[in-house]
Amino acid sequence: MPKTAAIKQGPKARVVIPPEIQRLLQDPIAFGEAIGYKGDHEGRKKFGPMHREIMEHVAYGNRVAIAEPRNHAKSTCVTVILPMWKLARNPDRRIMLGSAELGLGHQMLGEIRDRLNGDLELRPGLFVPVRRVFPHLTLSKAHRKKSGPVEELNIAGRTAAGGREPSLFASSPGTGNAGKHPTDIHFDDLQNEKNSRTYAQRQKVIDYIKQAVPIARNPYKSPICAVMTAWAPDDAYCYLRDHPMWTMVTRGVWDGVNPATGEKDGTGPGPNGSWPLCPSFMTAEEIYKTLDEVGEVFFAAQYLNDPIPAEDALFDKPMIEAFEDLSELAPVGGKLRIPAPSPTRPAARSSSGTRSTASKVRAVSSRSAPSTASSGSTRSRPSASASAGSTPAATCSSSPARGRSPAEPTTPAPSSKTWASATPPSSQSGSSRTRPKRPSSPGSKSAAASAGCTSACSARSAQKASAASKDWQPASARGIFGSCRTAKGRTC
Repeated sequence: MPKTAAIKQGPKARVVIPPEIQRLLQDPIAFGEAIGYKGDHEGRKKFGPMHREIMEHVAYGNRVAIAEPRNHAKSTCVTVILPMWKLARNPDRRIMLGSAELGLGHQMLGEIRDRLNGDLELRPGLFVPVRRVFPHLTLSKAHRKKSGPVEELNIAGRTAAGGREPSLFASSPGTGNAGKHPTDIHFDDLQNEKNSRTYAQRQKVIDYIKQAVPIARNPYKSPICAVMTAWAPDDAYCYLRDHPMWTMVTRGVWDGVNPATGEKDGTGPGPNGSWPLCPSFMTAEEIYKTLDEVGEVFFAAQYLNDPIPAEDALFDKPMIEAFEDLSELAPVGGKLRIPAPSPTRPAARSSSGTRSTASKVRAVSSRSAPSTASSGSTRSRPSASASAGSTPAATCSSSPARGRSPAEPTTPAPSSKTWASATPPSSQSGSSRTRPKRPSSPGSKSAAASAGCTSACSARSAQKASAASKDWQPASARGIFGSCRTAKGRTC
C-alpha cells in the first residue's frame, strides 16, 4: 500500500492523496460500498444505476426530493452513507436528519456510529480502520464507546467555525428546532402508517417541512434534500411534488430498463412490457407477490408512488380541481358565501282560505294567554258576550303600535303573549312573567286589613281595565304597575 499522504511545509505545501482514497471522496456509492454496504451473502441488495442517480440528485442540491418505492435502500443512501461522505469531505458540516419518528432518527445515528467505528475496504480483502484513513471522522470520546440508538454525534475534526450544533443530530415532526442552524438538512420518510391516517396528521408533517427549511444556515443555498414514499393524495410527497421551489424525481417499481440494452423497450415482464426498477432488490416475481399480499391500494401508494389508482378513485382529478378555486365564494380571510336564492317571495294567500303569518301569530298568542285567575283578583279571561264598547278582547298585537298609523299592520314577536283588557303585561321589560304573590301566614292579617286589600285591588284592576282600552303607552306613562300595599304597609 502506498503512503497515505506526502506533506511538505511552507507556502507550497501539498498533500498527495492515494487514488483509492480519492475514489472514495469523489463517489459516495464507492464510499458506501467500502464502509460495508456491499450486498448480502446471496449476492443481492447491491447498488445499481438507480442508487447512483439518487446520490447525484440529492448530494448538494437545494430543495431537491426523490420518491422511490419501498425496500430499495433509499434511506441507507440518503440518511446513512451521504452524511458520512459529506463529513469526510468537510468536517465542519452540521447535518440534521429528519425522520417520521425521533426514535428512528436515533437508530440511524447509531448505525452511523457503528460504521465510523468500523473498517474501510480500500482494496478487495484489505480492511483499514476508518479513523486511520480519515482521522477527522474519529468520534468524540462521549460517543465512541456507546451502543444502540444515540441522539447526536460529534467528530474530532470539527472546529468552532462550523457552529454550535452537533455534527449529526436527529429531528422529527413535533420536536423543537428553534436555535439550530444546520448546514445540511436530510428528510427521510417523514410519513409512515402512524402519522398519515388523517388530514390533520399529514398537515402536521407538511408544517414541519415549512418550519424546518428556514432554519438552515442558508435556506436558499444550503443542501436540503428529501427522500420519501407516497401515502395519500394530500401528504408531504404531493406537497413537495407540486411546490414550485422543490425539484422532485418520482419513480415506481416498474420504471426500470432492460438490463441487456439499458432502454425501456416494452418487452419486460411488467405491465405494458415494463421492467423492474432494480432487480437486485425486487425481481418481477417478487413484485407480483407483493401486490397480491398488500393489495392494490397500498401497492399503488408505496411501490408505484401513485396514492390512488385513477380507475378506483371515488373522485377523479377533474372533479377535485373543480372545487380548488373558491376565491369567489370564499375570499382570503373571509367566510364562505353561498349565493342567496331568488329575492321573490310568494305573497300571503289569505284570500284563498290560507291564513297569513300575522293571523297565525295572533292565533298562537290567543291560545297562550293565561286561563286561570287567583282568588280575589279580576285577572281572568273575559267572556265572549262582552259588549263591544268595553273592548274586552283588545290585545297588544291588535292595537296600533306607538308611532304607526292604525292601518299599518303590526306583527308581534312569537314569544309575546296576548293579554285581555283586564290583564295587561305585568313586567316593564316586556317579560311574560307575573310578579309572584307573597304568601301570607295564618293570623298575620286582620279582617279589616284583608277587606281593605281586596277593595284596593278591585279599584286598581278597574284602573287597569280602563287603561288597556286606550292606545298603548309605556309603563311609566300609565303607572299601572307596582305592588298593592295595605294601610299597614304589607304587600299584597
